[in-house]
Amino acid sequence: MIMTEMIMNANELKKRYDAGERDFRKVKLSEAFLGGINLVEVNLREAEMMKVNLTGANLKGVNLREANLTGANLSEAILQDANLIDSLMAADLAGSNLRGVNFSEADFSKADFSHTN
Repeated sequence: MIMTEMIMNANELKKRYDAGERDFRKVKLSEAFLGGINLVEVNLREAEMMKVNLTGANLKGVNLREANLTGANLSEAILQDANLIDSLMAADLAGSNLRGVNFSEADFSKADFSHTN
């Protein structure tokens, strides 16, 4: 199955998640406010999420492999068991829970990891 890019806003993402959808590969959500959102076990592989605000979001087990998180704010987010392979350039991860995260091939250029655990 070939996934094409989906452009959506924060409200549409929340609505689809609440309806049971978990596969959001290649979604475009740049500059969306998703602070405090619950997106457990969601597939956001290859998502375009530049400057997205995910402050305090529950992203436990989320797949963000090859996602563009340049300038994203993930401070205080729960990223336990998340897949962050090849992402994170200039992302703010201050105070995030990073237990069990897969950082293989991640680009940490300008990323903020202060007060993480």
